[in-house]
Amino acid sequence: MRAKIGAGSLLIAAAIGLAASAALAQVGHMTVDERACTAALTKAAAKFTVAKSSCVQRCAAAARSKKGSYDDCIAPHGGRTATCVAAADAKARSAIDKKCADACPQCQKCSEGAPVIADVETTLDNLTMETHCVERGDRKPSKTERKCEDAVHKTVAKLAAARVKCFDACNAAIAKGTLTDGSCRRPSPADAATAACLAAADAKAGDAIAKACGPAGATPACYGSATKADWIERGRDLADIQDPQKSDGAACTDGVSCTTDSCRLGRCDSNTACNPANLCQYGECDVANDQCIIQNYDCHQPSDPCYGAFCSTSSGICLTQCVSAFGCGTGIGECGLAFGCTSNAECEDDNLCTDDICLTSSGACSNSPRICDDGDACTVDYCTNPAVGCQTRPRPAGYCDSIGQDGIACTEDVCVPFQGCTEHRPHDAACDDGDPCTIDDCDPAAGCVHRPACDDGDPSTTDTCDPVDFSCSFVGPS
Repeated sequence: MRAKIGAGSLLIAAAIGLAASAALAQVGHMTVDERACTAALTKAAAKFTVAKSSCVQRCAAAARSKKGSYDDCIAPHGGRTATCVAAADAKARSAIDKKCADACPQCQKCSEGAPVIADVETTLDNLTMETHCVERGDRKPSKTERKCEDAVHKTVAKLAAARVKCFDACNAAIAKGTLTDGSCRRPSPADAATAACLAAADAKAGDAIAKACGPAGATPACYGSATKADWIERGRDLADIQDPQKSDGAACTDGVSCTTDSCRLGRCDSNTACNPANLCQYGECDVANDQCIIQNYDCHQPSDPCYGAFCSTSSGICLTQCVSAFGCGTGIGECGLAFGCTSNAECEDDNLCTDDICLTSSGACSNSPRICDDGDACTVDYCTNPAVGCQTRPRPAGYCDSIGQDGIACTEDVCVPFQGCTEHRPHDAACDDGDPCTIDDCDPAAGCVHRPACDDGDPSTTDTCDPVDFSCSFVGPS
């Protein structure tokens, strides 16, 4: 560095990047056995989804032919349906236990296999109440209504299984190294092939529902305003609850006390917990010996022997000072002569995290920390490595929700690159009020809306829902 100031004065030379205390590498990628466990979890949950749906379909068919009771089709089930569902449940749990008994990654839900299956069961039970709503009333469904009911229930279950398969293929690509971490993040993966797979599954489901429920009189009146898009959203929600990864930020541990650990993208991330109070020092975790190693930042010494660099303990910034008792001049080694910089080039400190400017009015150099901004509200911009300069990383999942972007609790607020928190995806499952006598929807503009489950669309009848068995009755004027 060639810039000079008078003897005894200080010159800011470099922001040495105290935030750059080295983050440890992730606690390893998953082993082959751990990946097999995660794959077993998603596959078992998807197969159970289709299997239980089939159990309910057979029950409904038996009830319509008077060979069984429709009550058996509703949780907690009865008769052959209870046996069928129990067998599917046991098979799913056994598949998970077989692969995950000794190889469950901390940040995957395989250790919670039973709750995952239970969540799928609850969601399917609610779906049955919605799709087979005619049977809950005071009449039997017509042939076209039965076809629509069965198709919607079966299609939603199959759609969930198909979407899980798309995500499984994406995760397998990450394991092979052909995709990077984060490419498969739900509900909108960055990988184009996975996004296309999901879109194809949605389209196929939409065609199946339209074909079965499209003819006049085929859609039961008790479906109210529910559309093909609403049923596809049910399938997406059913698939998302089968996500094997725990939420980012969930607790995990690498067994080392000098690190702080949390889940990210399904793996346990570790960062050093060694942060000394002295801003001119940084700490590193010696994992092998489980201890903090504290080191001093090395300020880049200028080539001019008239100057020396040191770290300010109050700011953590490297400063350059004229060390000659006779003052410093304008040329290298010219101690004791007139001083002052004449161009920005003279103030260069070899640190890409500072803006190096010559203040020609005073002849002093200013090396202030660089402000990084890529113009994208969906990224965090930072500069911690003097040799690299400005870097960016995506904002964490849930960022838009954390700032309450749209103020609607049942929507997922998504950050769109270079557009900000502009996408708001409704999730009806978030509006469940626990009352089977209501149909719960998420309105992106108004929030949760709870509609009566019993509504035949006839204003001349009184529609009621039995709070015990949830059956509907429609009483006309006397």
